[in-house]
Amino acid sequence: MHVRLRIVIKVVFIHIMIVLSCNHSFSSNNSSSQNGYDWEVIKNNILHFKDKNPDSLKKYLSLARELEAQSKLNHLQQIFLKENMSAYYRGAYRLEEALKASREAWRLAHKVGRDSIINKQTYNLAVIFNLMYNSDSAIPYYRKAIEAYRKTEDSVFLAKALSGEASALLEKGHNKTALERLHEAASILEKTELYFEIGKVYDNIGMINANLGYEEKTNKYCRKAIENYKKLDDPIHLAGAYANFGVSCKNLGQYDTAMYYYKESNLIAKQLGDKFLLAKNMLNMGNIYDLLGDFEKS
Repeated sequence: MHVRLRIVIKVVFIHIMIVLSCNHSFSSNNSSSQNGYDWEVIKNNILHFKDKNPDSLKKYLSLARELEAQSKLNHLQQIFLKENMSAYYRGAYRLEEALKASREAWRLAHKVGRDSIINKQTYNLAVIFNLMYNSDSAIPYYRKAIEAYRKTEDSVFLAKALSGEASALLEKGHNKTALERLHEAASILEKTELYFEIGKVYDNIGMINANLGYEEKTNKYCRKAIENYKKLDDPIHLAGAYANFGVSCKNLGQYDTAMYYYKESNLIAKQLGDKFLLAKNMLNMGNIYDLLGDFEKS
């Protein structure tokens, strides 16, 4: 009798432990501290992984979205979430989803009503439209951001907005206006150590000057772009700068110099396994051989 009682008690105890375990698992999946993660932990991990590990970033963005679905986030936290979702989608080149998230961040920014937040989200919208080659939509947002940043002390974002508008203007063929924007951006960025941003500005100035036939200025600014990317130890953008210099030299009819820079770009592209850049460079090199009448090499 005692043996049977002990067996019954043991079975009941095991059943209770299983139920408690299941309930704990369910609550941990649906509580505001998802698997032990509260908002601050989620936010810090998003900041940590945003430029390092897309898979880990996606995980924490998903956790943040679960908190949002439970109405656990205030407007500022939602803006942070939408902005970083947009950045994640941009990195994955899912631009329609990036645009949707950025529009939501912009709408929430106006609810909050802080100029600094509105300005940043306005700039972010312009960037996405620019990536989508929608210059007609990008330019008005860039100009709103530029107008706002001129009234603040945030000269770096002013420079970024000027550079962004320049690239949108280039798409519409407004080379001279684009140059004006880029030179203003360069005058700001030259006082900083933002080598990537200044390299990009110099790269664009060099290519525009090549399109306008200004040989000396092309060489000057393309070389400056390369110098800045070298300071960064950034092989991807250095390879791109070499390739862009090659394009500029080709447009100026400097075929030997163009071939030299295409080959420099290819050396890095091969190391990085960048097949797209290699293919683009080989196409341009083939075009030069065609222009020289060397059809066997082309």
